[in-house]
Amino acid sequence: MRTIHLSPLHDNYKQLLFSPDGRTLAAEDAGGLWVMSVRPLALLFRVAEPLIATQQFSPDSSAVVFNTSDGRVERWDIATRARTLLRQVVPAAPGCAFAATTPNGDALGCLRRDGTLQLLDVATGAVRTRGRSGW
Repeated sequence: MRTIHLSPLHDNYKQLLFSPDGRTLAAEDAGGLWVMSVRPLALLFRVAEPLIATQQFSPDSSAVVFNTSDGRVERWDIATRARTLLRQVVPAAPGCAFAATTPNGDALGCLRRDGTLQLLDVATGAVRTRGRSGW
């Protein structure tokens, strides 16, 4: 076992997530997302976004997808290290109490404070389906 120091990484991460193929690691801190290769352990790129709510890798491990607390969805391609999707899906007010994207970033689930659950199309912002939770 060996330790590799990656400057300017630190120990204040909120979440660590491996891609499905195990080749990439995403580390979230208060300032954004660090995307790293696993072998060798090296920083690929950083997304400066302090409002990340949830993050995940695409099923084929080619991209990292996240949504922000203000209703945006972003997808970043790992090979090109470039953003390939940026959409404001949910208006900031009233917003979602909790939201999460599908793994490929084409839909956003939004649980609103009134208990309404919506599945929103990311490309258009249209409501695909809506329901009321029984909580």
